[in-house]
Amino acid sequence: MAYSREWLLECILMKMKSPRLYQHIRINKILALPGKTCLKKSLQHFKSGFGFNKKVFSVLKGKTDSLENSEKHGNLLFDELKLSENLKMDSNGVVQGYVNYGPDLTPDSEMDLICNHGLVLLFQPFRGDWVQIIGVLGTHQNVKADHLSKILIEAVILCENAGLFVEAITGDGAAWNRAMWRKFGIGQSKEGIVKYKVVHPCDSARNLHFISDFPHLLKCLRNRFLSKGYLTPAGEVRPEFLKEAWKQDQKSTVKLKVMPKLSYVHLHPNGFEKMRVNIAFQLFGDEVIKGLSFYSEEISVYGEPKPTVDFIKRINNLIKVMTSRTPKTALRNGSSQSKSLLDFVEFINKWEESSKAINCLGYLSKSTALGLKVSIQSTLSLLSYLSSAVNFDYLLTSRLSQDKIENLFSIVRQSKGCNDHPTPTEFLTIIECLTFYNLARAPKSGNSGPSVVNALINPTQPLNSAKEILQGLLDDLIDSGKLTEACKILKDSTSNQNLSIQHSDSRLIYYTSGYIVRKFLKITRCEECRVLLSDKQDDTDTVIEEAHYTKQFDLGGLMYPSQQLFELVCILENHFTECISTNSLHRDITFEIVEELKGTCFPFIGCKLHDKELTKKIVKFYILTRMHFYLKNTNQFTEQKRKRLNFLKLRRNCVTSLPFLPAFL
Repeated sequence: MAYSREWLLECILMKMKSPRLYQHIRINKILALPGKTCLKKSLQHFKSGFGFNKKVFSVLKGKTDSLENSEKHGNLLFDELKLSENLKMDSNGVVQGYVNYGPDLTPDSEMDLICNHGLVLLFQPFRGDWVQIIGVLGTHQNVKADHLSKILIEAVILCENAGLFVEAITGDGAAWNRAMWRKFGIGQSKEGIVKYKVVHPCDSARNLHFISDFPHLLKCLRNRFLSKGYLTPAGEVRPEFLKEAWKQDQKSTVKLKVMPKLSYVHLHPNGFEKMRVNIAFQLFGDEVIKGLSFYSEEISVYGEPKPTVDFIKRINNLIKVMTSRTPKTALRNGSSQSKSLLDFVEFINKWEESSKAINCLGYLSKSTALGLKVSIQSTLSLLSYLSSAVNFDYLLTSRLSQDKIENLFSIVRQSKGCNDHPTPTEFLTIIECLTFYNLARAPKSGNSGPSVVNALINPTQPLNSAKEILQGLLDDLIDSGKLTEACKILKDSTSNQNLSIQHSDSRLIYYTSGYIVRKFLKITRCEECRVLLSDKQDDTDTVIEEAHYTKQFDLGGLMYPSQQLFELVCILENHFTECISTNSLHRDITFEIVEELKGTCFPFIGCKLHDKELTKKIVKFYILTRMHFYLKNTNQFTEQKRKRLNFLKLRRNCVTSLPFLPAFL
């Protein structure tokens, strides 16, 4: 059955979101869905590599032409996802899995670092229900501030050239993102003046605002509140009031509760629970405010609760203003919500001044305080600009957070089942499918047809030159072969049969050569070449000593290579192990191995008409196959090391969580 490309793309996304549901629909024939093999072949057409895809921006430019002007203004989000270290070789011989920012963007100092994080850049409009992935980068740990600032500027310029208007950039509160802010001059001066925007790189009449993800800021504020409490100008803000009110509410399982949603997790979150946004929001919710008021007498044993209640009310109101999702609760010019944001900035400034006398004890962390000041003032500035220049009636402040990119990461994790950390190759494939899907799906006020998907899938650029490079190296290698000296060289190279660190055992090399015989007998049509590839089992007893090991395990189906083929594979294997042992692994090591083979003498396999072509195919097949299995072993070792570290971490956590340990331990 032939499926359209649009339907295949829909099926790929459906399987990513829920593999079990996809299998259920297919088995029960509810819908005509393609199988795993069909989807796997379709995924091969959605590969473009890390960096910024020019095809995406060319199609995006056509899509924005059908949008209204107000739907083109939006926010650029960026965040990183943890990946599993995994190396994989493509069909061109290039080792994939290293740091890759895209063409001309990867720093030379990071070229040979293994990729373990993925950076995604996403555009979210202030109006409309669509988002668009702009770029994806493979990184090692976090991207340094110097490179991150350049990447963001390039992303802004590409979006603007595609017809979009990037008004703000949103990231989380990580240290390297704050360092990126400093590169743009964003921060607070000694005089207390906060700079939260810069001149737009594409339009001097506009500004580019910077925002810190509000849910992340609130989680940081919550963590410090539960661990140490705060000392505001109004008095002490202590978590003991909340804990005591919760204990009073839990005394009976029969009576009605004032705070039924509040649990032990809210007051004592572990490492994973601290990352949950809903738990942080509920800690400052209306339910907690009611509970503190209801149990005011019981909690007064810890002191005056009014500063704590006022602080929670202030944070509760801030959450409502900064996470509006509907026009009814949206932020409007001159509204009470915008006034409350100004009041909160004034509150933070007074709090900061009062805390200086006691060395900022009881105050927010510097990163959290700066993030709140910059984000709130950027929000108010954006509201003013959008209202006057773009005729916005309101601003949905939830569009300024990283919610959409977190939803994207959840799809990436879920697409591989229980695998929370996909490999770089899996990550790139999933992100590119989501990129193409967002472009192919038509917005409410626009349209997109089959031509959009065809433009994305069909290659508009020449293929990677890696295949041509490998082919050229093999041609030079064959042309430089010295057949007259081959016998002497081969005799010296195969005489040493001792197992060493840098060489494989010749008996295993012979066994592997039989696999090459089986592979090439299937694709070789010349009868003379077929004869020169293999020997009969009876002829190998006296000619090749290494054949005895293979014969011990032969049940009638193993193949026996000819003397010349065995000698060729010995040269290739010994050269491969020497190169791997003496050189560090990098993305172009396959080309380096073939390049160093030029000075080696080796026999040609096949008749006089086909010997060069057949030998070249054998060399290419063996080097690529050998590299594939070497990378597979490397990945297994890396995975075992990661599991050992995880078990060690779990063991330490179990020991530290015990209330006491026996004296003899």
